[in-house]
Amino acid sequence: MAIFDPAAKERFLALIEEGASITDAARACDVTPATARRHMSAGVDADFAHAVEGALQTRRETLEAVAFKRAVRGSDRVLIRLLEAEFPDKYAHRSKNETALDARVEVPHDQRVIAARVAAIMAEAERRRAEGQPAPAAFGGDDISEFA
Repeated sequence: MAIFDPAAKERFLALIEEGASITDAARACDVTPATARRHMSAGVDADFAHAVEGALQTRRETLEAVAFKRAVRGSDRVLIRLLEAEFPDKYAHRSKNETALDARVEVPHDQRVIAARVAAIMAEAERRRAEGQPAPAAFGGDDISEFA
């Protein structure tokens, strides 16, 4: 195994940004995953730990941007799962006690119309939930015209 020098750390960061796991990035840099994780500890190399967080954030932002582009063109289940894993507070499935939406929507061809309808439904549901009101009747039926 090689020494985890500055050049290897730069390569490691680039691989993380591109989507590699910590294990795969470490092995590509010829160091053990344990060595990489030890260097990621703020107590060992605070600058590197900060840089890794930055690389992970860049990767998350790229993932989210790709997911948004694909969602506008059509759903991609793999991306949805990746978003749920990377942003659990933002994209994870909610329990029935938090928010339960079962809107059945007739899908028009224009994806922007769909996005606008879904956004309106979600905003109205969130507003009603925050005010302690029941979910709109449209969530139990087929008609969502009051939110379109």
